[in-house]
Amino acid sequence: MNNDDLNPKPPRDLYLEGNRLFEEGRPLEALSAWKRAGRLWQGVGFRVRFRAWAAARAAVMLLATVMVFYGLLFLAFPRKPEEMSMMNAQGHRMNWWEDWLNTGRPSQEPGPRVDFRDWWYSFKQRKLLEEMRRLAQEREQQGGAKDFRPTVNQRWDELLRRYGRWGQSDQLSMDPRVVSGFGLGAMGSYDEAIQVLEKAAQNTHDRADLADIYQGLANTWYYKGYILQDNGLARYDLPMVKKAAEYFEKSIVQYPHPVSYGNAGWMYFLLGDYGRAESSSFKGLAMDGSLEYIRLNLGIIHLAQARYSESFEDYHSVVSRAPDEEVYLGGLNDLKELVRDNPGKYPFAHLMIAYLSIHKGDIPESRRQLARFLMNPSPGSQWKELARRWLEDPSSAMDKS
Repeated sequence: MNNDDLNPKPPRDLYLEGNRLFEEGRPLEALSAWKRAGRLWQGVGFRVRFRAWAAARAAVMLLATVMVFYGLLFLAFPRKPEEMSMMNAQGHRMNWWEDWLNTGRPSQEPGPRVDFRDWWYSFKQRKLLEEMRRLAQEREQQGGAKDFRPTVNQRWDELLRRYGRWGQSDQLSMDPRVVSGFGLGAMGSYDEAIQVLEKAAQNTHDRADLADIYQGLANTWYYKGYILQDNGLARYDLPMVKKAAEYFEKSIVQYPHPVSYGNAGWMYFLLGDYGRAESSSFKGLAMDGSLEYIRLNLGIIHLAQARYSESFEDYHSVVSRAPDEEVYLGGLNDLKELVRDNPGKYPFAHLMIAYLSIHKGDIPESRRQLARFLMNPSPGSQWKELARRWLEDPSSAMDKS
């Protein structure tokens, strides 16, 4: 091994040395220098390629490490959807890191605001549904009635059928306690919702916001005592209905809403206080004549008082507006609950069920109800004549006479 092997010259120097030796007429030595330069250049190329491959491998390893860390971070610190929704509801603009944790996609756009319906759907979580299934299975194993607490989906469907008795929520304050209270109520955690909303009421001084909170408390008490059965009809815990009525009245004192009057009227009807039910309903309708459910409330209130002509006028005023199917379903369910809870006491309810069913397009149901009405003692000959005409020609019910 010579000194050139121990201390090799740079490839470029060897190449130039080979050129010089060739010009001096020493071709063999020049060839040797060029060969050594070539070997060294190959080594340099390999080292360059090796460095590029190593850098790529390091980049892949770093990316894999970040992904694993990101996954472990989500497992160790799960992000609760209600917390993120509340953050967005307050108009909070997330920074880069918060948005990355929330979505995995950093963005400069602010998070969306949520309303009550968004909250309703956000609480359809796996744990809640599993708990509902468990309760249902326990009830069935115990051989109890199947009128267990409705699931979120059932309650939302029934809410739509009941023509929005929760009331307007677009003006609802976005205070976290208020949103949390409504969210807990939607999830079925009524006791917790009541505690949260009552604390919110203690710290709220704006009358309009306080009215919304009291309305939320009234709704929570109402649905705490509300049991939806498999047939779509409901049963009510009257002491809780009474608490709901009290909070609707508090809401009205702070800031009268037509929906609050209408809802209070429904509570009083369930409690059998038909005078206050009628008075509240008329006040709500005077403030907003578009609330069809209040007209339906008046129809059943007048029916329960044997004021049949007024009841028919109330129902006719609804069907003449050609409302959505949910309105018909709500009115029909109310009447069917009245018949169920008072067998044989209100035969006129069968006639009004038939009337709504014809306008809804359910002719078979209308015929069944008309037959039941004709089998009962008549509240008046004119009504029996009307029932026979509708039974013979359902289209005649489209006319008021």
